Amino acid sequence: MKFQQILNRIKAYAQENPLVHSVSLGDIYENLNGKMDIIYSNVNIDISSSTRNDNMIRYQVYLYYTDRLLENKSNWENIKDTAETVLHSIINYASEALGDVDDNYTITYFEQQFADYCAGGWVNFILEVPNEIGHCTMDDYITAENELYQRLIDYINELQDENVELAKLLKEILYKLTGEVIQ
Repeated sequence: MKFQQILNRIKAYAQENPLVHSVSLGDIYENLNGKMDIIYSNVNIDISSSTRNDNMIRYQVYLYYTDRLLENKSNWENIKDTAETVLHSIINYASEALGDVDDNYTITYFEQQFADYCAGGWVNFILEVPNEIGHCTMDDYITAENELYQRLIDYINELQDENVELAKLLKEILYKLTGEVIQ
C-alpha cells in the first residue's frame, strides 16, 4: 500500500467517526493556525517518513485529535477522554485494515493556543505494510514513458481519418509533453 492510499483510507475512516467533525492532512500547525475551515473536533493526519526494505515499508504516522477548550477548561476531561477513544479507534482500524501497527505507542495530551485555544491528544506510531512499490529504476520509468508516447503516436495515426479533431487535440497534448510534432 502506498502513501496516498494510506492517507486516504485513514482519512475516510476518521470522517466516519461521529465524534469527529473535520479531518485535515499535513502539518498540524499550518492547519490549525492558518485554515479557517477547521471545524472542531478535528483529527489531523500526517505521515512524516517512510523506511523501505525489500519486503516492507514502515510509515511514521502522527495523529492529532483537537477540540476547542472552554475558557474555564471545564471540558478538558471530556476532550482528553474523546481524544483517547478516537485515536485508539483509528490505530485499531489501521492495524486491522492496513497493516501491522507497533503497539508500543503513547498518547500525549496537550493544551495549546492555535488560532483557537485547544486541547487534545496526539500519538505517533509505526504502520508497516507490504512493499508493493518494487524496485523500479529510472531506466524502467524512461522505457515505460517512451512506450506510452509511442502508443499515443500510433493511436493518433489511427485517428487521422476517423476523428480529425481528437487527433489534433492529442497531437497538441503530445507536443506539450514531449515537444514532438506529428504531421
